[in-house]
Amino acid sequence: MERLRLLNGVLLAVLVMVGFPAQALGGEVQEEEAARIEKLIDEASRFYCRGLKPPEAEWRKAEAAKKELVAMGQAAVPFLIEHVRNGDWTVAGIFCAMAPTGVPELVNLVKTDEDPEVRLMGAGVMAGLRAAKELARAEAVQALQDAARSDSDARVREQALRSLDNLRVKVDKDVLLKALGDEEAKVRRAAVCGVQTSLEKADAVQTLRAMTDDGSAEVREAVGLTLCEYRDEAAIPLLLEAMDSATSWNGDPAMGQLERWFHLRFYGEGPGQTKHRHEMKQKWRTWWEDNKAHIDQYFTITIRPGDTFSGLATTIYKDDTPPGWGSDAKRRAAIMAANPGIEPTKLIDGQTLIIPRLKALDPDKY
Repeated sequence: MERLRLLNGVLLAVLVMVGFPAQALGGEVQEEEAARIEKLIDEASRFYCRGLKPPEAEWRKAEAAKKELVAMGQAAVPFLIEHVRNGDWTVAGIFCAMAPTGVPELVNLVKTDEDPEVRLMGAGVMAGLRAAKELARAEAVQALQDAARSDSDARVREQALRSLDNLRVKVDKDVLLKALGDEEAKVRRAAVCGVQTSLEKADAVQTLRAMTDDGSAEVREAVGLTLCEYRDEAAIPLLLEAMDSATSWNGDPAMGQLERWFHLRFYGEGPGQTKHRHEMKQKWRTWWEDNKAHIDQYFTITIRPGDTFSGLATTIYKDDTPPGWGSDAKRRAAIMAANPGIEPTKLIDGQTLIIPRLKALDPDKY
């Protein structure tokens, strides 16, 4: 009986879509089937990106609803599209499960709808297609690239770029460069996030270095954080600047990036969090003044309890070693050579150590 009702519902939706007179189908039956589809959508999307794992029974119920919608196929698409129009991004998981069914309608929404709010929501929902089949992803990616390139609304261009970044796809270079030069800072900032995925290292670093004097502090911070991933020293002044805008421990990615890169952690001595952070930032600036003249050759760190040459070689050079440069033993030897007279087995807490930059030792590898 349940299967018969499902088939009847699919047939009903298809007949309506091809223009069969709705009156002839019976309004009561249409309303019943529509209500059923809406209930399934609600159940299937209830836990999408909520952050908490639901009870097993509820999870199974949501998955069963999603499978039923997938089985309905095209009949469920108009209802899902209406949810997108109404600002419901939680249906992204259903679109991903149904793909490629429903993706053309979603693409059409992003490309042609006159309401920028609807285009914005459609571009956001496309970010959920990360696990979808390749063909469906390709169609969505092209629509997002077109939106990033030429949509009249800056919010849509920004969201298109963020969705492309979430899909982990390589953005066409002309689209990326156009977005990096967009008049809206939020679009430029979103484009910076896609540089690592879309450009080769040398090209990416050169492009980002050209943006270090961007007029927006948020864009400069994004540039600094991304350059830091490449361990490029042009990131340091930008990250120091970004520290001033951070207001809490958890909201200071700039300081966290510097600490990981240089294996340094400064501590303030004053009472209260505000004074403590101020002293930490001042110590970072002092360290930069002492090191910026030779940062392309080497920098200094302060030994912390438990540090060893082997551990430092692994930690500090983890993201700053070119392919084929050598083993941890070679990196450890580089640190030892830069610090003659220091016993590797007798490192003293608070002792200053010189850390050579590998690109200065072997520039041809970079």
